[in-house]
Amino acid sequence: MAEAGDVVIGFPQEQELDSMLHLMCASFGIPYEPTRDIFRNDPYFNIENKRVLRVGSKIVSCLTIVESICWIGSASVPIAGVANVATLEAYREMGFAKLLLTDTMETLKKRCY
Repeated sequence: MAEAGDVVIGFPQEQELDSMLHLMCASFGIPYEPTRDIFRNDPYFNIENKRVLRVGSKIVSCLTIVESICWIGSASVPIAGVANVATLEAYREMGFAKLLLTDTMETLKKRCY
């Protein structure tokens, strides 16, 4: 596993979105080109709901936070889930997805989920 100082978790930068999408497409066996337009034109797209784990400057793991509303009786309750968790094949089984998920849970707590 990389040194702790080499691992950085956070939101992707705009210029990293293509790298993130390449990672997701490779992980899930989805063709990149047709997916790129869907990814970029998603009406619910919010870069603050995309999370990446970098080793050095390389994105090796990513996920998407999915926000929604749940109705309990007449009350609406905000909820959040996690989707599209992916890690580059060469970096799997090293604990990176777990680190990313754990950090994301802290982010969700700060957002009051």
